Amino acid sequence: MNNVKLLPVKNKKILEEHGVYFSPGTLRRWHCQRIHPEIFTKVGGLLFINFNEWQKLIAQKTRLAKKTAKKIQELGYCKKKVQILRGQKAQNHFCDEGEDHNYVKSK
Repeated sequence: MNNVKLLPVKNKKILEEHGVYFSPGTLRRWHCQRIHPEIFTKVGGLLFINFNEWQKLIAQKTRLAKKTAKKIQELGYCKKKVQILRGQKAQNHFCDEGEDHNYVKSK
């Protein structure tokens, strides 16, 4: 049988000890707005995070971020272009072939 580890949302210290760095208020809002409903469990009126599901969610988001970074690198967007895409710069920048830039690399 699979052991389920439940973390009480109201206890910030326990959440942080397990690598959940969102505030209890944010987590309660997510629950109410049905954001990532798979991570929440309610028992006796208390809200808990299913830590196993939390770890799956983090792994999924990490894989997606790595895939996105790899795609950005394949498309030839350099760091300047990525900053523009994130709204950090107001100018346009497109890499020419052979232009030497530090490309965003996935780990």
